[in-house]
Amino acid sequence: MAGATDKQLIQKKAVSDIKPFYRVLLWAIRAALFIAACVLFYDRSEYIKAIEQNHKVLSYNIEGCSIIRGGKFRHYEVFIRYENQQYKVGLTDQQYVDIQSGKLPDFYYVQSKNAVIAAWEVRSKLNLAISFIVFFCCTFLPAKKIEDKILNSEKPSWLKVGI
Repeated sequence: MAGATDKQLIQKKAVSDIKPFYRVLLWAIRAALFIAACVLFYDRSEYIKAIEQNHKVLSYNIEGCSIIRGGKFRHYEVFIRYENQQYKVGLTDQQYVDIQSGKLPDFYYVQSKNAVIAAWEVRSKLNLAISFIVFFCCTFLPAKKIEDKILNSEKPSWLKVGI
């Protein structure tokens, strides 16, 4: 750079040292989101297969219900006995009200996980996994524009202060 001052050279060097960090950071965030979505989707796919294969609804005995309060939210759990084992299953608000009125919700047994689940659990986790995948695609597609904007910026705002 002909005619560049020491201050400009230092600034250019600092910006060029930061560019690889941003690139790695963006790819790490994308990879973490994709891995999380894959794990959630794979975990719930076993539950989906179990529900499809076991169309039968369990016959069980309710041993108790509990309400867990945490801040503004309430979480409902029911303890059931199925084949001489006790299981804890999460409930929705409506299922809890139905149990109190004597109507029992449908639960399914997943043999590979040795767990009893409600159908809403599968749907909620599947929706979460799909939203992760959509979010990943939305950040992946415009990734080049984001990288170019970050990497081609002359001076990051936090660098302007000290130099």
